[in-house]
Amino acid sequence: MNAVAGIAGVLALGIALGLQFNPLTATFGAVIAAALYGYPKAPEARRPIAVAVLALAWLAGDGVRVGASLAAAAPHTATDWVTVAARVLAGALVGYAVPAAAGIIVGRRVTRGTGWLSAGAVALTVAGALTLVAPVIADGLARIGGVS
Repeated sequence: MNAVAGIAGVLALGIALGLQFNPLTATFGAVIAAALYGYPKAPEARRPIAVAVLALAWLAGDGVRVGASLAAAAPHTATDWVTVAARVLAGALVGYAVPAAAGIIVGRRVTRGTGWLSAGAVALTVAGALTLVAPVIADGLARIGGVS
């Protein structure tokens, strides 16, 4: 049971770090990606462009911070790498992909008018909400992970 608690703590710490994503790049990346692909007649060729926008936004915002922390103290054990992987996945999914996906889902269901605008507005709203809620959740997870 001790090993399970250790892994849970490591995962909680990684997720807590990931939930401290860069709100500016996350919001701009999600809004742009949602506007690019979030309307009913969006060509399928826009999907990789929207994903690339999200990836570039993550690299500019959080990728730099993750890279700097890896350069300062390289992970030596498997549990260190689990923390890094959880940080990257949590930050990319919660901060960038979830708002963009919410906007795209809404925008593609607009039957008349400006679906891309609806997609961008929903992505902006969801990104803003996550920016406010994520640090509170990160604090709780950090306590679970053993960091006060």
